[in-house]
Amino acid sequence: MKGLTAVESVARRPLFAPGLDSCLLFEGPEGPVLDGFSVRAGAEPMVALHTVRCDPAGCIDVDLGCTPATNTLPIRRLEIPVGGEAGILAAWVRFPDLKVRPLPQRYRRLGPDRYEYSSNTFRAELGVDGNGLVLDYAGAWERVPSDD
Repeated sequence: MKGLTAVESVARRPLFAPGLDSCLLFEGPEGPVLDGFSVRAGAEPMVALHTVRCDPAGCIDVDLGCTPATNTLPIRRLEIPVGGEAGILAAWVRFPDLKVRPLPQRYRRLGPDRYEYSSNTFRAELGVDGNGLVLDYAGAWERVPSDD
């Protein structure tokens, strides 16, 4: 992508259906960009290609329900210290029906590379790398090992 520097990439597999999710995190003059895809087989097959851009000065958080990748943007933007927490209001895009609704979300930093994500009564622990890129999402997604 022109004018952007690749920072990190990750591939994850869902634990709830056959599939694959992958994204690349880029940094550019106007902030971070996530570019990726999600593929699912089974009872509700789908393919979703996504590019999410975030303006740090006026960011409106979006949560694509088909990928844990979009949790990366508020984690990076909020810069929560270990032991701290912060809340956001995200536009949650459900898949496969693409219905959008506001969704209050909280992030609590458990350690240098662990966060607790919560929304309403749902909670999950997220593992991230040094760039804040979500690597695993407890009970739902796990990182696909790379060759390096």
